[in-house]
This record gives sequence, C-alpha cells and structure tokens, in this order.
Amino acid sequence: MRPRILSVLLLAASHGALAQGRFETGELRGFTKPPTGHIIERLGETPTIRSVGGSVHSEVLRKPLEGVLVEIRGPGATGKIKRTLTNRQGRFRFGRVPDGEYTIKVTLNGFRSVVGTVSVRRSIKETKPLRFNLLHGV
Repeated sequence: MRPRILSVLLLAASHGALAQGRFETGELRGFTKPPTGHIIERLGETPTIRSVGGSVHSEVLRKPLEGVLVEIRGPGATGKIKRTLTNRQGRFRFGRVPDGEYTIKVTLNGFRSVVGTVSVRRSIKETKPLRFNLLHGV
C-alpha cells in the first residue's frame, strides 16, 4: 500500500504548478497565482504570430527552463484559459488556436512572471516562435 501512496504524492508534487490558486479579480482573473508573492513583468509589444509556441529561458542562468507554466486566455478577455508546461528544452506549444487577441502569462516560482498580449493570425506566412527570458525575483 505504501508504494502506491508514494507514487500518488510524487505525481501530485510534479504537477504542483497546475494545482496552485487562481487570481480571483482583475485582468488576471482565472490565471494561476503562485504560492509566493511575485513581480509581474509586462511584454512591451503585442507580437503577431501564426501559432502559439516558443521557449522560456533563464536570463541569468542562460539556459532553457523546464516546468514553466504557460497560460493563454482568449480570444478576447472572456475566452477560456488553456495551460501547458515547458519541456526539458524549455519549449511549449498550444494546439490549434483560433485567430484573435490572447492574454499570455508565463510563470515559474522563483522567477518574475511575464504577462502580455499576443495576436494570432493564422493567415500570415511565417513568424518567429515566442521567446521569454525570465528574470529571478519573487
């Protein structure tokens, strides 16, 4: 009986980013709220992209970050929130995302979160993948 309990606990711990609380009000309502207070950085521009995918890296460590929670809401402010985690190479990708404006939030405990808007236009020919460089700080 003990091995089964341990495996359940390990599974729950490994998916902790998805089990955190949510913001209850404001622009980030419904997005994941890390257990520690943190600083939120804002994207300076609204990139226009064909699909929602890219990578997340540590600015200081200069390496990809695994297990980063990436969330999008849209199209518009009332759309459903979709979530995914980055892989070992720090990469993430959302399946088919309809055209529109999306709020994106990138979160990892111990790092500053990034929030911004992306514009999805499937009709454009080519775009660069999104790249987020997270700074340390909570």
